[in-house]
Amino acid sequence: MTSEPTTQLLDVAGRRISQRALMRGLRVNMVAGALGNAWAAMALGMATTMFMECNGASGVMIGLIVTVQQLAMVTQIPASLYAERLASRKRYWATLALAQRLVWLVPAGLPRLAAAGMLAIVALSSILTHACAACWYSWIADLVPERIRGRFWGVRQSITMAAYLLAMAAAGWLLDAFPDPRTPGGSFTGFSLCFAAAAVVGVLDILIHLAVPEPRPTPRTVHLPILEQLLAPLRDRDFLWITLSFGVWAMTVGLTGSFSVIYLTREFNVSYTEVAATSIAAGLSTVLIGMLWGRLMDRIGARAFGALMLAVTPLFSIVWFLVDDSVLSFTLPVIGSFTVHQPIFLLVVVNLLAGGFYAGVSLCQFNLSSMLAPKEGRTLAMAVHWTLVGLIGAVGPLAGGAITDYFARHPLNTVLPTGTHLTFYHALVVLHALLLWLGVLPLLMRVRRREGDVSVHRLVGNPLRVVGILNNMMAAEAAASRTRARAVRRLGDQRVGVAVETLIERLDDPASEVREESVAALGRVGTPAAVSALVERLEAPACDLAPQIARALRGARNPEAVDALLRRMAGDEHETQAECARTLGEIGDPRAVSLLLHVLRSTQDARVLVACADALAHLHSFPALPEILQRAREAPSDVVRNSLALAAGALLGNRDEFYALLTAETEHPGSLILPQLARVGRLVERRPVFRPRLQALRLMLEALEEACENQDGPAVVETMWRDRDLISPSVPSAHPEGRAEAASDPLHKARVLSGLWYLGQLHQAVARKEPVGPIEVLLGVHFVVSCLWAEG
Repeated sequence: MTSEPTTQLLDVAGRRISQRALMRGLRVNMVAGALGNAWAAMALGMATTMFMECNGASGVMIGLIVTVQQLAMVTQIPASLYAERLASRKRYWATLALAQRLVWLVPAGLPRLAAAGMLAIVALSSILTHACAACWYSWIADLVPERIRGRFWGVRQSITMAAYLLAMAAAGWLLDAFPDPRTPGGSFTGFSLCFAAAAVVGVLDILIHLAVPEPRPTPRTVHLPILEQLLAPLRDRDFLWITLSFGVWAMTVGLTGSFSVIYLTREFNVSYTEVAATSIAAGLSTVLIGMLWGRLMDRIGARAFGALMLAVTPLFSIVWFLVDDSVLSFTLPVIGSFTVHQPIFLLVVVNLLAGGFYAGVSLCQFNLSSMLAPKEGRTLAMAVHWTLVGLIGAVGPLAGGAITDYFARHPLNTVLPTGTHLTFYHALVVLHALLLWLGVLPLLMRVRRREGDVSVHRLVGNPLRVVGILNNMMAAEAAASRTRARAVRRLGDQRVGVAVETLIERLDDPASEVREESVAALGRVGTPAAVSALVERLEAPACDLAPQIARALRGARNPEAVDALLRRMAGDEHETQAECARTLGEIGDPRAVSLLLHVLRSTQDARVLVACADALAHLHSFPALPEILQRAREAPSDVVRNSLALAAGALLGNRDEFYALLTAETEHPGSLILPQLARVGRLVERRPVFRPRLQALRLMLEALEEACENQDGPAVVETMWRDRDLISPSVPSAHPEGRAEAASDPLHKARVLSGLWYLGQLHQAVARKEPVGPIEVLLGVHFVVSCLWAEG
């Protein structure tokens, strides 16, 4: 896991936690977590369940092993209320956690402990665990930077699950190495060694974890009554929904969890090692997929990720309806021949995928609870979350045990197509699937979608597109710069907010082509987060991508960028000025008019000149028209002159229409202006609004057509000036019957006044015998035609 920038953290002594110390602490946390998972595999995994089975415990008693662990979560609340008053969470956590691990020396030293005694050990261990659990969650939530939270939990889960697998295999081997206590000559020695090893690695976990730095907790600014403190986190509806959702999730997992071991050993007489192999397969899936899950969750959002996991996981339960009591034989080159029960083979194969999806739900819970828990009073908020999860989850094992005992008293004679009987466990997995689809998933969907999260409807409705997006996000981290650049370009083309974080990371890529493609892609995505990232980079003094960023912001058209663009445009770098001007025009914010006018008057760079004129036209800045026309007359080339004329045409009428007129008339004079005048003539004949001055308009249009056909510019100018009162619907005295909305439109009125001013300038030039160019005449005709079209 690479380091990421983070906000400054202070430890409990007020000292700054450096980036190096932070990342080292996260790595130490993973190592300690690996030992903690090894303890869980040996103490609370298969060993405890089979210990109870060997002691003749009933289904309800076995279910109580999990139930007491869930109920013990209630201790988190009083413990958290106490811990929030402490200056250091670490010392409090370490004291209780060490005591909790040492408890397991009792069953190690007393291997013939009764089932009730083991239940008491588990209960005491769970109480100590949860008395310090909320402290640990809030401590680590404060420590892990938000940007890498999903990645951290994903990597951590993979590492800790690898340790769990090794410990699970070791536990299975230890238990199989000694005769079953239920057989003649059997002993509990395997269980004793297993619990002793668990205590040792558990203590090592706590001691190593003491090297993890502890950030100073955020103190409460308002001291509320205890009941108010407990209810405060739940008033956040999203925090409430994830608590209820994962509470039902814990219940469904407890419903089936421990009873799969009972079903396999009772119905198929499998060995402990074979049972361990199914758990190892599930854990191996977690190790292989965990890192991918963390990155995926950072990309699509924890809500969408959790919904995907919950939609898929129940499907894996189908395997339990396919098992039979056959034994399969295999021969492998190195291992040789061996046999395995068919249920174990199927479960190992399915768990290689299913384990990753079930672990993904837990990963989602860690992420969402850390993200949604308030910083102030986080320890208590986490305690409330896990307590409610535990209370709801406690129902599952009890219900599972009751259903198991019921089927033991009332077995069914129904036989599945595979030849096996329908049993208690089939009822449990069906109930498990229904609760996931009808309970857990709908509750999670009530959590509001955050900006940048993938829509669940999009994820389900167009999964291929989502897979393509995720593939491009992965390719954006490839080793080859060209591969990265292509992937970034495709992400921009797909225009999805979920890619923004990836694209922001690529802004610091060593390859300039990747950085430039990232800038362009963020502009095409255009979400507020993308725009903010571009603006922040544009504001940086050492920004080497200012023109590219200004160009990218043109597509987003977000007013948030205006101030940064104005500051950049005030500089003297011509390419940046031109791109900023064009973008400001596209955004259309009137704050830009003053600076654009100033640069238009002062610049000597053709690119900047044309960009400012075009931007002012987009902003409907009619006071800029005289300056644009003046700079057009002084233009050093026809290209610049035509570009400035296009900006003037946008102010006097429709830009696209003048563009078509300008290009056509430049190549073939009269090819478009005459058809336009004829079309306007037909419009005047048809529309009732022109009826009061129809005859005068006919004469004007005929005179204009004749003058244009003869390419007589002064005649065209004089006709337009003479009949100017027929042209402008904004002059009430010309035709009172004209449309009121045309006259009352401020933009249209400003355009008409500017156009009449321009016709006056043309008339004065002709009167002074000054040359009037064809483009200048064309602008006047364009204004006349536009006014008549607007009125009609």
